[in-house]
Amino acid sequence: MLTQSVIYKYIDDNIERKTLLEISEELMINNDVEMDDIYYVWLVYKFRNNEKLGRMLEEHDLSIVERRKDENFRKNIREIYNNQCLITGVDIEECQIAHIKAFKDCEEGEKYDILNGWILSANLHQCFDRYMFSVNDEKRIVVHPNYVNKRNTISKYDGLLVDNLKDDSMKYMSIHYKIFCEKGNIKKD
Repeated sequence: MLTQSVIYKYIDDNIERKTLLEISEELMINNDVEMDDIYYVWLVYKFRNNEKLGRMLEEHDLSIVERRKDENFRKNIREIYNNQCLITGVDIEECQIAHIKAFKDCEEGEKYDILNGWILSANLHQCFDRYMFSVNDEKRIVVHPNYVNKRNTISKYDGLLVDNLKDDSMKYMSIHYKIFCEKGNIKKD
């Protein structure tokens, strides 16, 4: 992938004798670059001395970076866990990629750490985020006492061993489990 500075230099070297379209086509043909990326860099290049527009483009650039990190995070989690829920085994079509440690509580390096993610069916993801259950240090599901022996999805998984959860992910799970115990007034195992 071309860097912004390489594209700037290419534009500088060719701007006097070629149109934006010609330059863009050459960059796309000779490199693995999308038209949107070239157009964006062209805008940044053209308006780099405009302070207000420069700030707007910089913010847009940051959101693109975040979106790409998120896409990579989700892709890697799907590969690691074979596109299925770690608890129910259902396929990815009925699942969501879930952060183990809540995204809002993550430090910068934790947000897209593949060890901080797993695949859960949509309803279990919602239950997990609401601390209706967690996973203890022995990798067993612990359901909050208010939801055990009730007519709900999570109750039947109480005590289930989640042995396919990566060992290195337990550092994040222990944080979730600690909060789960605190919120539910549960003694930690």
